[in-house]
Amino acid sequence: QQTAPGDPVYAQLHELILATSDINQLILLTDLLREIATPDALQILLDFSSRLDKGNGIAPDVHHAIASIGENMWDDRFHPELSPLLENEWRQLANTDHARMIARAIASVGAPEGVNLLLQEIQNAPNSSSSQIAKAVLPEIRNPAAIPVLENYFALNDPHQAAFLASSQALASMGNGQATQVLLQWASSADDAAVPLAQSWFNEMRDPDSLLIAKEFIDQGLIINQSMK
Repeated sequence: QQTAPGDPVYAQLHELILATSDINQLILLTDLLREIATPDALQILLDFSSRLDKGNGIAPDVHHAIASIGENMWDDRFHPELSPLLENEWRQLANTDHARMIARAIASVGAPEGVNLLLQEIQNAPNSSSSQIAKAVLPEIRNPAAIPVLENYFALNDPHQAAFLASSQALASMGNGQATQVLLQWASSADDAAVPLAQSWFNEMRDPDSLLIAKEFIDQGLIINQSMK
């Protein structure tokens, strides 16, 4: 169950996780904090993670809890309130081994500010290791609140720009009709050279809404038919 910010239970959980040496208990505590999915719970996990070395047996469980904390939705809503903490971590850790964990967490939350941060990295330093990490996690975004940000980078409309390609891949993988429509509108006016790129997007589509929208575009002759073969 979620707990109000500043509740004394967080201090107790923080003390407990630092004092416990039994790995099974630590796994239970990290799972609990992941399920709670509040900024206070995330902060405890981040603090604990910063104290662990690679060889610690609990490290993979802690890293998984942080990376996937945005996947546990309460009342069918995402957790944008977690993003500021993760964004701050990304700025500090973008060149460390923890970068992939933080990037995955940002993508799982899908808050516009966090997604923009990852895309800025891709646009500004397309060949950096942190940019490669950002590109790898963008297809994991499921929060529709990120669509306007992805659209902004998709509007670059240049297949030679990494941010354009990364945003298009994220839109194609989202499983959201609105995201699919953005891609199909572009494909409907693209030249023949864009067919392979459009085809790669459409191959990602599996959700019923996206497939229905794609069919409507084809039926109306608004899309490059070759791209759907």
